[in-house]
Amino acid sequence: MFSQKNLSNTLTANGPTFFGGLIMNKGISSTDSDWSNTLDYEKIEAEIFEAAFYTMNFLCNNPGCKLVHRLVFNALTERRTYQDRVLFHAGTTYMYMAKGIENDSLTQWLRIIQNLTLNTQIDTTALYRRAIDGS
Repeated sequence: MFSQKNLSNTLTANGPTFFGGLIMNKGISSTDSDWSNTLDYEKIEAEIFEAAFYTMNFLCNNPGCKLVHRLVFNALTERRTYQDRVLFHAGTTYMYMAKGIENDSLTQWLRIIQNLTLNTQIDTTALYRRAIDGS
């Protein structure tokens, strides 16, 4: 479950972080670890902050939505895969587009994306970038 302790660790850990994942998925940073030391802050758009806000708001307001919790927190573990990162991107992008509001399509859409991602070989940075960029 998402808690204040998880939020604090997610925002301040030296390893993969929530904001690091968002910034990496947008192509602003090449890593989601130690991103704050190499970041060009002028490249950060409002969309990144809004995606973070809507996703975190959703997690706090919907503790029973285990699918979204799992997608977000799997991408923040030390043993995350490129597939975990793609699913994180899909989840945060959906939250941004839906303004954090759950509707009937959320679970269905995330399951479809999860099935597509888990049945696709994404084992290099190039394949990861292509999956994120939709190319």
